[in-house]
Amino acid sequence: MTSALVDGFSGPMEIAITSCIGLPRTWNFTAGLAETCGICFCGYYRPHNLEWFEVWAANVLRDALVGKSNKTRFAFAVVYDGGKVGNYMQRMELPLTYLYDLPVFLLESSKLRDVFIETGLMQREVEFVTGSGDNTEQVWTLRGEKKGMLRVGSTVSCVDITHDWIFTGVGSGMVHKFSRSDHLEKASANTHKAEVISLTVACGFVFTTSKDRTIKISGIQTLELISKYQDSRGLGRVICITVGIEFYFAGGLEGAQRLSFAEGLEGTQGLIREATPIKLRSRQERGAVLRERCLHVRRGCIERQSCLQSQ
Repeated sequence: MTSALVDGFSGPMEIAITSCIGLPRTWNFTAGLAETCGICFCGYYRPHNLEWFEVWAANVLRDALVGKSNKTRFAFAVVYDGGKVGNYMQRMELPLTYLYDLPVFLLESSKLRDVFIETGLMQREVEFVTGSGDNTEQVWTLRGEKKGMLRVGSTVSCVDITHDWIFTGVGSGMVHKFSRSDHLEKASANTHKAEVISLTVACGFVFTTSKDRTIKISGIQTLELISKYQDSRGLGRVICITVGIEFYFAGGLEGAQRLSFAEGLEGTQGLIREATPIKLRSRQERGAVLRERCLHVRRGCIERQSCLQSQ
C-alpha cells in the first residue's frame, strides 16, 4: 500500500526517481527529499484510480525520458532492503522504462539518505530565478531570500535552469549562459535578430523562439547554432515551445506545429526534418495558445500523439 500523498512532480535537476516501493514512510521520505533537492518524482499510485499506470507513465515520459543537459535524466528507483523490487514495479513500471531504453538504477531504501549526503545533493536547494526590464536577473531561495544578481545587457524575457546552469533569453536576441555556483557568465551568443520569446533547455540542447519568427536549436556548452527553422505554414510569430521524446511542439499567434527529429538528437545536422500543422478547430482554441503561452504534451504521447490543452 502507499500513502498516495504525492502524485508526481517535476524539478530542474538532472535526476528523476521513476519508481518507489509502497511503504508510506519510504514513499513520503523519498518524495520529501526529491522536492527539497529539485529532483523529479514520477511516483503515482491510487488504488481507486484504475488508470494509475497511465498517470505514472505520463510522469516518466514527461520528466525521466526528456532530460535537461543530457538526452534523458539519470533515473533510479527505490526498492526494499536486500534489493527486492515491488510487484507493480517489477511487472509494469520497469518493463516500460526498458522499452524506452531508459537505464534505471535500483537503490535500497535504507541507503537513500546516505547517497544524498555523500553525493552532495543534500547541500543543494531549489532556487528561483526571475528576470525583468532592468536588465538583471535575481536568484532567490524558497524562503524568498535573495541569493545573487546577474546583469545582462538587455531586458530579460525568458529563463530556464539546469543542475549547473542558468540560461537567459533577452530583448536584443541574445542568449546567455551563467553558472549557478558563482553566477558568472560562461557563454553568450547572438542567436536571434529580435527579442527571444521562449527558451527551453531539453535533451542536451537549448531551444529558442523569437519575434523574428524563427525556432533555433543551440548547443548547451557554447550556445553554437545547430539548427534553424523558419515557419512558412501559418505559425505566425512563435511564442512558445515544448520538447518531447521524438517531437517538439511550437505555438504561434496563428497556429501550432509538431516538428520531428528524424535523425535523433545525437548529431548536429538535420535535426528538424518535418513539420506537421496542428489544426485548431475554432477561434477559442486558437486563442488558447495565446492565453496559456505554452503547449503541453499530454499522456497521449505514449501513442506518439499530441494535443493542445486549454482552459
